[in-house]
Amino acid sequence: MKYLSTPNTYRSSAVAILLPREKPVFDVAVDSGNLETSEDAAKREDTGALMLPANPDLYTTLIRSRSVLQEVAAMYQDQLVLGVPGRTRSEELIGKLRSMIVVESTEQGMMTVTVTSSSPDLSAELANALVGVGEAASKDIEKQLVLQQAIYIDESLVLAKNKLKHLTDHLKEFTGSKSIIDPRNQANDFLRQRRELTLKLNDLERELAARRLSWTDADPEVQRLILEVHLCKDQISALQDAVAGNVGSAEYAPFMVDYEELSSKVRLQSDLVVSLSAKSDVLHIRAEQPAGSIAVVRPATASHRPVGPSRKVFLMMSLGLGMISGLGLALLQEQWAQAKQEPYVAERLAQLPKLNTPGVILRRFSTSQGLQS
Repeated sequence: MKYLSTPNTYRSSAVAILLPREKPVFDVAVDSGNLETSEDAAKREDTGALMLPANPDLYTTLIRSRSVLQEVAAMYQDQLVLGVPGRTRSEELIGKLRSMIVVESTEQGMMTVTVTSSSPDLSAELANALVGVGEAASKDIEKQLVLQQAIYIDESLVLAKNKLKHLTDHLKEFTGSKSIIDPRNQANDFLRQRRELTLKLNDLERELAARRLSWTDADPEVQRLILEVHLCKDQISALQDAVAGNVGSAEYAPFMVDYEELSSKVRLQSDLVVSLSAKSDVLHIRAEQPAGSIAVVRPATASHRPVGPSRKVFLMMSLGLGMISGLGLALLQEQWAQAKQEPYVAERLAQLPKLNTPGVILRRFSTSQGLQS
């Protein structure tokens, strides 16, 4: 009878896998011409250093929360109505929906959402809807985390750009005060000119020495050579005062130290700006299309066979109860037959009709009322 009177219920399950979550990347180490984050270091050394383990309790609590159940109940309020339509209270609706849901999870990150209802399609739709809520929540969580990283990177990018502008302006002012365009090329031009003038001076001095062997200093050719020698020496002396722009040979070494240090800072800051800009673009793209940390392995499908104990179990239980009841009844009849053979019991049984006649019962009742009065 219980088997026949029990209403049919249908159960559907959806299985999802919780993927490891990514740590926010906030630490940055910068070298000259190279920006390295902890993400790069993890890829090089240990690919799991940036991943947090899955947290099934987060989504289990979320799926059974009141806000999620209210949202799902609003989607299927016609199928979940209790009693008179329009008179069902929210607490009753949420309570019924919560009693229909079973969420199981493992430490490894597998989550199973099982829904039991009176409709096979409703069970499958509810299970898929609840898993979909968890999947959407995981994407929202990832989006918020990525946006937090993007905001941090954007703020760092603004500071880096301001510092780069300050360093660039300082470098322009420093090189402009010395009339420097390209100190290395200017120094190479200086060395080339000095080498050419030194070779020319040596040739003039040799020619002058050979001319003086035959002529005196009053000779016009000798005087021309002496004049060219003096002009060549003056040019070499002038070059010493302007190795690169307005920087002389004595000041060139300290100038190059300061110039290289300032240029290295500008180069480093420029690399940092480029790397932060690229990182910011990547994070904003990821925020627009978050992947989420829940992967649905098996969506719920409608099962058109009711759940419950097996028919064989019910039949065996009924058979067992019938056998026990039959044995009890047989024992009771046997004991009753033995008891009636006793003289006292037989006498009392013979008196039972007389003791229970209507007149005897009425007399007993009137007597008890008189005693009470």
